[in-house]
Amino acid sequence: MFSEGLQALLSNDSDIAALVGSRIYQVVVPESTEYPCLSYQTVSGSIDIALDSAAAKERRVQFDCWATTYPAAKELEAALASLLDGYEGQLADGTRVISSVPGVVLDDWADSSRVFRVMAEYIITFT
Repeated sequence: MFSEGLQALLSNDSDIAALVGSRIYQVVVPESTEYPCLSYQTVSGSIDIALDSAAAKERRVQFDCWATTYPAAKELEAALASLLDGYEGQLADGTRVISSVPGVVLDDWADSSRVFRVMAEYIITFT
């Protein structure tokens, strides 16, 4: 599945791993996590109709870069952009990524957990 392939892509990137280790989470960041960390979730998607079995799918994926300092959150977002901006290739689960295009980037402060968040969305098209 796409989400498992994406998880492997993120986990195996040396720049991201140097910043977060294995702290990459789908949807929810555990309360007891250490920072910095990365979370992601699909926020929308579509399927292109094709006459063969190779219909392209598109997902808008939101990545949240969490850190106790703003520069650390931005550094993680830069590592993510270095990996995903223009990415094309085969994921570990067999998914073929046709394109990865950046979208909205938003800087935020989570007052309840007292951490900075940089949200970055990517439109990822794959078969």
